Amino acid sequence: MADALGFTFRQDFDAWWPKYDHAPETCFRFVQRGLPDMEIAARHCKRRRIVVQAGAHAGFWPRRLAGLFGKVYAFECEPVLHACAERNLKRWRVPNVTLSSKALGAAVGSAKMSPHRSAGSWSIDPHGTMLVKMTTIDSLDLVVCDAIYLDIEGWEIQALIGAARTIKQFRPIIHLEVLPDNEHATECHMAALGYRRVAAIHKDVVYKSEERIK
Repeated sequence: MADALGFTFRQDFDAWWPKYDHAPETCFRFVQRGLPDMEIAARHCKRRRIVVQAGAHAGFWPRRLAGLFGKVYAFECEPVLHACAERNLKRWRVPNVTLSSKALGAAVGSAKMSPHRSAGSWSIDPHGTMLVKMTTIDSLDLVVCDAIYLDIEGWEIQALIGAARTIKQFRPIIHLEVLPDNEHATECHMAALGYRRVAAIHKDVVYKSEERIK
């Protein structure tokens, strides 16, 4: 469990931040540079009511989305980062974000994570040392879903499998981090869902339902 010794307040970041992060300034700059990119997927949304976002990190991503969408369901399963995000969102007074400490996957249950010395680089790993609870996007039983943003270190396809009903029903815009190791698998999965890439930003790709492109 995260405690007061696991994170510290950074005046220069105006945020709580994990103490274990070996290069916090570099990580912070990376996050700040990426925030405007979130608007690219949002521009493809016909309406901006509800968005699901996983990989909330220290809370900067869901805060940005909270200014673009009416309601944000955010997920951060790394316990120290979750504690930071929880404190930061409260400090920043962001009322339209619901933050969960669970991982997103293909089924409700649990998963193991492998730690990393960089904040935000922890990953789901069958051989990991930390057990976390897992849920699915479908289990949220959303009344609508306009967009899904996933940056979960190669676990994106599993989270999309757990969102099959939501995707079929609402055809949301989908923004994914796509790593070299899973690029082909991601393209195949999105094609099977009837989605086509409409934008690429660094390592991220934005997908839109083919029926809505026409």
